[in-house]
Amino acid sequence: VNPDIVADIRDLSMIPSESYDAVFSPHNIEHLRYNEVNDALRGFWRVIKPEGFLVLLVPNLRRVAQIIVDTDIDAPMMDTTLGPIAPVDVIYGFRPWVQKGNDFMIHKTGFTPESLYRRLKENGYNKIVVTVATSEIPYEHPFNMAAVAYKE
Repeated sequence: VNPDIVADIRDLSMIPSESYDAVFSPHNIEHLRYNEVNDALRGFWRVIKPEGFLVLLVPNLRRVAQIIVDTDIDAPMMDTTLGPIAPVDVIYGFRPWVQKGNDFMIHKTGFTPESLYRRLKENGYNKIVVTVATSEIPYEHPFNMAAVAYKE
């Protein structure tokens, strides 16, 4: 990956306001504490141009909860090139990476489609679309969801 900027998403003060057409943030905000998510969302909002937008990919905890109800928290949901992924990995962070000491991979908060929509609305975004993974729209894994949120 060749990101344009490498920074702490809780503090984007080094980026001029309204300087980007879009922000793409895949699987980042679930690694923040609940109260820190607003800092990131407000920072994204500030750096996006008036006609710009934000794209987020995050786990859908409603889907993960249903998988737990139907099977078990430790039951593999899917196999990947990194190994099997179970609901426990989606809730708390991918265990093999966390066990190797990569504490940045720990999940500290989570979202349902409704809570993600609400958090975006509370932080100034207007037109917001949240979609969940389906067989037609897989988003890489069946437990993911995506949001596109426009500044104005």
